[in-house]
Amino acid sequence: RSEAFFLLDQLDSSIIDLEDAVFQLVRTDKTQAYIRNKQAYIYFQKDELDVAVQYYQIALPLAIRAAYYPIIFEILTNLSIIYSNKGAHQASFKSLKQALAIANQLEDEEKKKSLLNNIATNYYSIGQFDSASVYFSHLIALKSRSKDQDYLVNDMSILGKLLMEQGKYLQAQEQLIAALKIGESQTDTFQIMTLCTDIAKVYAAQSNWVNTIEYALRAQRLAEQKDFKLIIAESLKIQAAVYLSQKKIDLAKAKYNEAVVLFKALNNALKLADVQVELSNLFQEEKDYQKAKVYVERALDLRQNLA
Repeated sequence: RSEAFFLLDQLDSSIIDLEDAVFQLVRTDKTQAYIRNKQAYIYFQKDELDVAVQYYQIALPLAIRAAYYPIIFEILTNLSIIYSNKGAHQASFKSLKQALAIANQLEDEEKKKSLLNNIATNYYSIGQFDSASVYFSHLIALKSRSKDQDYLVNDMSILGKLLMEQGKYLQAQEQLIAALKIGESQTDTFQIMTLCTDIAKVYAAQSNWVNTIEYALRAQRLAEQKDFKLIIAESLKIQAAVYLSQKKIDLAKAKYNEAVVLFKALNNALKLADVQVELSNLFQEEKDYQKAKVYVERALDLRQNLA
């Protein structure tokens, strides 16, 4: 009946029935863990997070004593979400890592993959890229051993970007090219052109202009076949930056202007602002400081409007 009240969004009535169940049902650890977990979840849904934590903390030792693993994982996962919402990131990671340790003991591959993904993604979301890289690496290794292709290319792509953020360009390049090979074997055009764009950026960071242009053009050609304007614009922006670095100002200007047209059509203010900054740099190269000032002011206006 409590479950029925919950589905009807009558949460207070659901809680009352659960309190009755605490006393009326057989008081085993498993039963009590189940009820306390349900109570915690309802308070979680009511956004009464401190109360939810109290009930989860009652439920957890009961579930552990009963070796009630589905409930243990649910409690620890929900606690991690609550702690994260409250900004208590260390407590959040502690809950997830506790769950991961249990999954390792049980040799539960699916649960391990889910938890590794959660931990890696959470580290990524708070900007701790070193830790995120470690857990994405573990996740990719686990998927590779089990020949699990689900989201593998995506995970490898994220790891490649993380490594690039850390200045580990050769490792990033290796990761992204390995992901590209899998994408090619799956004939996934979207993944292929996205990865080609990322690989071009890694080569650009190493001033390897030949390979930068090669991968940027490959991404552009595929994107043009699918009329995927964002990738086309990104590729044009990368090519323009290469030409600017090589002091080929007219070529760079032409590519930047093509990218501007596409980013405007897409109403992508963030990318448009980036191009305006790069155009400002271009005009500084030409010592046309008045135009350089105009473009950087446009970028500033776009950024302020986004903020």
